[in-house]
Amino acid sequence: MLGYGTSVAVGATSASAPQFQSHGTDAGGAQGNFYRWANSVGGSTIGMFKSRGTSPGARAIVQNGDTLATVIGYGDDGVNAPPAASISIVVDGTPGVGDMPGKVKISTTSDGAAAVTDRVTVDNRGFMSMVSGSFGRSGPVTKSADFTVGDAENSIIVTKGSSCVATLPSASSWPGREILIKTTVAFTTVSASANVVPLAGGAAGTAILAATAGKWALLISDGTNWVVQMAA
Repeated sequence: MLGYGTSVAVGATSASAPQFQSHGTDAGGAQGNFYRWANSVGGSTIGMFKSRGTSPGARAIVQNGDTLATVIGYGDDGVNAPPAASISIVVDGTPGVGDMPGKVKISTTSDGAAAVTDRVTVDNRGFMSMVSGSFGRSGPVTKSADFTVGDAENSIIVTKGSSCVATLPSASSWPGREILIKTTVAFTTVSASANVVPLAGGAAGTAILAATAGKWALLISDGTNWVVQMAA
């Protein structure tokens, strides 16, 4: 400990006492800086490390879902020090030698609460998901043949000169994601699987667009199927 002789615990119930603590009553005494002097584009780095090894130096690969690092802002509530917000780095997939898929989670504490709630996640594909759903955006892409919707594709123009088959992403992997599909030709566009709930509701089927140029449909994942929310 620096600047104070007593360990100060943090957390909603003061259950965690960090091993390294630096205390101060002014800005300089309560901050830490790293300096890099080099004629290069690189700057200073703060790194944190996680292993499943059970002792220092004992290497053991981490697993999908492991939290590698967390930055937390605590505030004194007069009794304890609940967190107000946090940023976490988490393994997002199966790691291997030279392969460490990751995601970043941003969490905040609601008014009246003492624990953080996940708000935004950026996964290993670069897709951003919100607590109320998911979204990702790219410019319109044109499909002149049967196609599989890519991770970053959200606005699609179909120009195939015959009925077109679209392979939609798994709805369970993309809750809240929106996909807009439009056709400029007088041929149907259908899903490769029976996972599209029509505008009028009912059972999921394969129909997306009728065989009329200019037809369009906005599909949103409900976590099980792709639901047509708007269409013309």
